[in-house]
Formats: sequence, structure tokens, C-alpha cells
Amino acid sequence: MAEHTRRSVLPGAAGVAAGTGLAGRAGARAASGPAPGAGHRFPYLEGAFKPVAEELTAFGLPVTGHVPRELNGR
Repeated sequence: MAEHTRRSVLPGAAGVAAGTGLAGRAGARAASGPAPGAGHRFPYLEGAFKPVAEELTAFGLPVTGHVPRELNGR
């Protein structure tokens, strides 16, 4: 998790309070250095959890078992 320091949080909060919104926060962050968390690994975006690059539709797959009668709908 990214560590937030007073130096990284206060410029963004001041921009929001002044009404500059996200533009003020982005400018403050760029002036103070790299974004928090830059260079960190994100294990929830790796391996079996990485974003899907290609979507497939498969037809005629084998089905084992049956649909419960209590299940109603599509």
C-alpha cells in the first residue's frame, strides 16, 4: 500500500478546497515528485488475476449434471 505523507496529501487537499479539482491535484503531484506507489508490484494484476487480453466464446462444451429446478430465469 502506498505511504501517504503530509507532503503528498496536503497539496491535493488544498487543490480540492480551492475548487481546482483533479487538475490541481495532478499538477501538485507532478511538481512534488513521482506518484505514490510508483514502481510497486500489484499481485492482484498478475498471474491468474491479470486483465484479460482476449475474450473467447466457446460452443458445444460438455455439460455434466443438471440445472436445479429451483433455478428460475436465464
